[in-house]
Amino acid sequence: MKVIIPVAGAGTRMQPHTLSLAKPLMTVADKPVLAHILDAVAQLQPEHITFVIGCHGDQIVAWVDQNCQTPHSFVEQPELLGLGYAVLLALEPMETGPVLVMLGDTIVDGDLSRFAAAGSNVVGVCPVEMPSAFGIAELQSGQIARLIEKPTSPVSNLALIGVYAFQDINPLRDTLHKLHADGRRTRGEFQLTDALQQMIDNGEVLVPFRFERWLDCGQPASMLEANRALLEHLPEPPTPEGVTIIPPVFIARTATVTNSTIGPHASIGEHCTITGSSVQDSIISDHAHIEDSTLDQSLIGPGARLVGQSGQFNVGRNSVLESSE
Repeated sequence: MKVIIPVAGAGTRMQPHTLSLAKPLMTVADKPVLAHILDAVAQLQPEHITFVIGCHGDQIVAWVDQNCQTPHSFVEQPELLGLGYAVLLALEPMETGPVLVMLGDTIVDGDLSRFAAAGSNVVGVCPVEMPSAFGIAELQSGQIARLIEKPTSPVSNLALIGVYAFQDINPLRDTLHKLHADGRRTRGEFQLTDALQQMIDNGEVLVPFRFERWLDCGQPASMLEANRALLEHLPEPPTPEGVTIIPPVFIARTATVTNSTIGPHASIGEHCTITGSSVQDSIISDHAHIEDSTLDQSLIGPGARLVGQSGQFNVGRNSVLESSE
C-alpha cells in the first residue's frame, strides 16, 4: 500500500509557533507530530510515502530524509487550495492500487491494518460530543450516505478524523480531476469531502471505520489534549535530585531540571533548562529556558526564555518574557 500525508498547510491556528516551524514538526509528548504519524503508518509496511509539502516545506524534507526509512518522495503544493487539491497532486503520478491518506495533524489510536482492509473505500470516523464542530458522516444501512461539514442540526455524531483508505485510486482521482476541471470549490478550496460525496452519488460504496479515539494536533487546546493522552503510555523518567515529578511526564535526557516540580502532563524537550519552577500540563520545546516560573496549559517554543512568570502562555521560538521585579 502507498501512503499520502498532506503537510502543506500554514497552520495558522498554531501561530506563533508555525510562523517559524512546520506544524507537523511541533513536539507532542516525546517527539514531533509527524513521528507519531509515521509510527502508526508503519503498521501497514507501506511501499512508498508521498508527502505533500508547502509552508516550511524545506523543514519537512530535511526531517523526513533523516528520520523516515520507508521509500518516499515529495510533491509541492504551489497553492493552498484545499485537501482535495493536495491529494490530487499526490495521486497524479501514481499507478492504480491501494492508497491510504492521513492528515499531517492527525494521530489515530487503532489498528490501521484492519482499517485499510475494511472495504474498497474506507473513511475513519469517531464519535464526538459536539458534532456541529466537525465534518460528519451520516450512515444508512452501514454505509456512508452523506458527508456534511459542520451541520447545524446533526443527525450523526460520527466525525471525520482525517484518515482514508482506497483499494483502487482511480475513482477518487477521476472525481478530483473533474472537480478541479469544473472549478468546483467549497469555501474557496477543493474539498476532499466533496469528491467523496460525488463518489457516493456515482454509486461507489464508502464504508465507515470507527476509531474510539483520535488525537487532533491542529490547535493549542487539542495539542495539549494529545500530549496528555500520549504521555500516559510513556515510562516514568529518572528523578533528578531536588526535583519532584508527578507522572505522567516526559523529560528529554539532555534537559537540565533543578529545584522544580514537573507534571502532571508535562513534556520537556531536548537541551531545556528548568530551575526553581513548576510546570504542568504543558509542552516545553527544545532549548527553552524556564526560571522561577509557574506554568500551566502552556506551549513554549524552541529557545524561548521565561523568567519570573506565572500562568498560561503560548509563546513562539526565541520569545523572551522576564519579570521586571
